[in-house]
Amino acid sequence: MPDLATRAQPTVRRLLSEPKDETEPPVDLYLELGKRLRAIETNPAVAGSFDPRIPDLEGLGPVDDLRAFGEKFFPKVSRSSYALVCGKGAADAADRQRVIDAFRIGSDAVGAAIAALLVSSLGLAPAIAVVVGALIVKLFLENAYTAGCELWEQKLGS
Repeated sequence: MPDLATRAQPTVRRLLSEPKDETEPPVDLYLELGKRLRAIETNPAVAGSFDPRIPDLEGLGPVDDLRAFGEKFFPKVSRSSYALVCGKGAADAADRQRVIDAFRIGSDAVGAAIAALLVSSLGLAPAIAVVVGALIVKLFLENAYTAGCELWEQKLGS
């Protein structure tokens, strides 16, 4: 059976992907987080999947309310997530190393490694952890990864 990060990676990749064309909107990660949180309230079985099927968006509430719910929830898990991903504690050193190692693969692998860490260390539901991992990458780590690769490219003289 694949490990948590391997199972989370396709969903993180989809959440972080850019639209294929101008008619496709980018994924609104706060809306996605709010949608999943509300869906878990009505159907707890949704919590166990990294990529749950949530067919009835209207039944979950107005889109603006779902987005606001996601925006309000994220800071609640952000601090504890930071302690795991960027902290200095020796107890989490191996987990942090897995996140660092994932940078060699790509931002979706980093988000998946973070999601796996949030599930295994904080007990977050996979459906929530994968969106939180994608948000952490998008808000805090993606630019560092991109900047590092750009600097590397300059050093290579490409």
